[in-house]
Amino acid sequence: MLTSRIVLHDLNLEKLKELGAEVIDIEGIMVFVRFVLSEEFTINYLYHRNPDDTYLLERIKPYQITIGEYETEDETVSNIISDIDQLQNARNSNKFNTFVDTFKMLIKAKRDFDDLFLYYNVNGSDMQYIYDNVNLLSQSIYRTKEHSQRIYHKTDPQSLKD
Repeated sequence: MLTSRIVLHDLNLEKLKELGAEVIDIEGIMVFVRFVLSEEFTINYLYHRNPDDTYLLERIKPYQITIGEYETEDETVSNIISDIDQLQNARNSNKFNTFVDTFKMLIKAKRDFDDLFLYYNVNGSDMQYIYDNVNLLSQSIYRTKEHSQRIYHKTDPQSLKD
């Protein structure tokens, strides 16, 4: 029996395929999406339906980040399309590779910090030192935003609000 959710699911997968994506649907619960934009540039996504029928979307390549949680699969697919547009635009920058490498270092630092705290008894002064440095990094991102020209206007930033 075809339900409206299944029909909408199939329509969303077809929309991604029409954009050139390779789509692997795992039991209608999890979807892997791959866009090969050039020989050296691929973008991969993973989204899945949660028990409350919301959808969690993650970009897993060129670097891993949770993009967001959405009420519908259609909203999820729309955010994939927007994300691809943003990454293609960002890729025009001569600083794109440095951006990706920096992001990967941040991801590794996040994992290292998790391991540090879960496996070691970190003293208070070391914890404060790490906290202060992460806070300094966060402040530098916001300071940099203030003197940088906004170049993408089709959607608004998810965390850096004007």
